[in-house]
Amino acid sequence: RLQGDWSSDVCSSDLKFLQTIKAERGGGGALDRAEWEQPVIGAEPELQKIPKAARRKIGRVPQDALHPLMALEVKRQKTIIRRPNSKGPDLEVEAVIDRGVVQAGEKRKPFAECELELLQGDPAEFYALAREIHEACPLRLSRTTKSDRGYALLDPKPAAAVKLPKFELRADHTISEALGAVFEA
Repeated sequence: RLQGDWSSDVCSSDLKFLQTIKAERGGGGALDRAEWEQPVIGAEPELQKIPKAARRKIGRVPQDALHPLMALEVKRQKTIIRRPNSKGPDLEVEAVIDRGVVQAGEKRKPFAECELELLQGDPAEFYALAREIHEACPLRLSRTTKSDRGYALLDPKPAAAVKLPKFELRADHTISEALGAVFEA
């Protein structure tokens, strides 16, 4: 990570490479981040391919400032969940299960995670779907990213408590609306 809360990685799948820049949006909620992806030729970052919007967010990055800190080996299963919505755009959610190992220096740690990403539709419907999945298979909500796992191996300090900003829950909120208010805080 350089200059704040952003990271860069190059992933390979089927001999194709994809460069990704991820950055916190700042004020968009605990689970909201900006992400830019572009194909690259090999495993090295190609700074000239970083989109202008990403450059505005992360600032100038000299090529010699980037170097590998960690490696990930991940097996990914992915599907798209679609649900019709007569009142607006249909719900479209990407569901991913990742199982893998993060390595930083000589330290390795296995992990497994499930990610849901709202691609299209109403956030309240998204949270309702997440609740359904949780009822069928209870999972713990986590903000920990794959890069966070690697940084924890490099600098194993105990995680500090984080206080959420104030948010409003009203008696007339549905469960989906209440979850939305909590996650947007």
